[in-house]
Formats: sequence, structure tokens, C-alpha cells
Amino acid sequence: MSKKIGTLVLFLLIFLYFFTPKIYASQYSLSITPDSYWIVAKPGAEFNLPYTISNSGDPVVIGIKTYIAKITDSEGNVSLSPLSDSSQITFGLQNSSEPLDSAFLIKTAEAVEFEISGKINPEIEQGDYYFVFVAESAKSESFEQGTSINILGGVGSILYLSVTNEGNLEENTKIVNFDTNSLGRIKIGDKIIKIADSSKPVDPILTIANIGANLVEISGKISITSRLSSNKSIIEIPKQKIPAESQKNLLKNMFDEKIPFLYGIFGFYEIKANFLFGQSGSPINETTYLILFPVKWSLITTGIIFLFFGFWKLKK
Repeated sequence: MSKKIGTLVLFLLIFLYFFTPKIYASQYSLSITPDSYWIVAKPGAEFNLPYTISNSGDPVVIGIKTYIAKITDSEGNVSLSPLSDSSQITFGLQNSSEPLDSAFLIKTAEAVEFEISGKINPEIEQGDYYFVFVAESAKSESFEQGTSINILGGVGSILYLSVTNEGNLEENTKIVNFDTNSLGRIKIGDKIIKIADSSKPVDPILTIANIGANLVEISGKISITSRLSSNKSIIEIPKQKIPAESQKNLLKNMFDEKIPFLYGIFGFYEIKANFLFGQSGSPINETTYLILFPVKWSLITTGIIFLFFGFWKLKK
């Protein structure tokens, strides 16, 4: 009886191995370029946006969906909602009667070039309008609201559109926070000096607020000068966009560990931020001071000294 059961089990295993259909998950990897456009236009204007979608994965059927991006808070977080038919800005495929979200097949290692045409209603109000064009697979689920344009099942590109009657933009920025993590601070004259533990990473913060009515581009540099030596370092900050009525930490995620210019046990640094913003290249500047001190090792050393004298007194 046991031999018959063993033979039956062996037969079932062989059958399952050779005759059970194998299921393979479809994998696709899409990219869209460019990842953003910024257009300044008058009411009633029309424009074209060239794009390229590349697929390095399996063949996939996709469509282009359009979402409205709205700034939800001062930190620049956005929410996405589908573009309605009543929108005062409409989009379509250039030189095609097909709607923008028409499905099409993109093969493996294929790059598809196309143009999105846009038209602005002549009666539209002046201001900034933000959109996200998403290349979504036909199998993807509906969009997710959030702070990212990496939509489930697709990739996106942002359109920043500034509508103005005269072509002039209302641009204004200010530095709202230029600081580092510190254990405390002291005031000497009109200068506030932060004190940081040199045994821990120094995390810089440079938050710039756009207090104007239109998107602004900003770029600049951070210069760090040691007041104890002749060492000086400069970090170039690439051009970044800040949407209207929002703010951005320009140094976020720029450094993995310690800032390259703040190594050492002791140090006294003058750190300057020099930036230019807007079409006119208006300057904004800020200066902060930082003392690096081995607080952790000083406490450990002090503790060891107290313990030593404590044992020494006990022996006496």
C-alpha cells in the first residue's frame, strides 16, 4: 500500500513539473523626456511641447493622461486631479485627430516621439497653472494623489505655465531659514553663532520662499570660509524651480553624510549663501556662523577623568 502511495505522489510531482503552465509577470520600464517645461504665454496663445517616451522593458500599451497639479501648502506639496472638459487650458496631440489619452503600443527598446499641443482660453485669468502629463499603462490603476509625479503604472512630466497679459512676471523671494543643526547658539555683537558637535554630521538647511505670484527659478552658491585657517570651499547650487507661494529647502538630499567642507574636530566657519533669482537675476544673500566642537568626546573624557580621580581618592 505504501509503495502505491509513493508511486502516486511521484507521478503527481512529475505531472506538475512538466505540464503545469508557467506564469511570467510582465515587466516594463518607461521614461519620458524632458521631465518638465516652463512656458510664459499670453491669454489666447497656443504652444507645442515635444516629448519622447522610451521603453526598456516588455511591450506595453499606454496612454497619455493629463492631471492638474495644485500646490496644497507652503512646503510645495501638490495634489493631482484629472483635467476636466471645462478647463480653460486644453491639450491634444499635434497633427492628430486622436484624443491625447488614446492607447498605443510601445515595444521593447522603442522610443516614441510626439508633440502635445496646448491652447489657452483668451478669457483666462493671469497667474500660474501647473499640469502633469502621465504616460500610464493601460493596466495601471487610477492615479494616486500625493506629492510625487511618479504615478502608479506610469511616469510623468510637469508643465509650469505662467499666463500674463504683458509678459511680465511677479517674482519675489526671500530666505526664510539658513541654518544648521546645532546644540545651541551664542550671540556676540550682532552675530549669532551656532555650536555643533563635530562627531555628528552637520545637516545644513537653506529654505527659500517664493512670495511672488509666479514660478521663479533660482541658482547660486554656498561659500564656506574657515576663520581659523585660509581654507575656503564653494558649493554650486544648480538651478531649481520654486512654484508660486511655496518654499523649498535647496540643500535637501544634497549630502549623504558629512558636508565635505566641515570635517575636523575643531572649527569656526563663516557660511554665506549668494543666490540670483528671476528673469532679472535679482540677488539674495544670507550669512551664518558655525563653531564645531567635540562635545561627545569632551563629555567622555571628562567622565573618565572624574572616574579616575574618584578611584584615586578611594585608594587613598
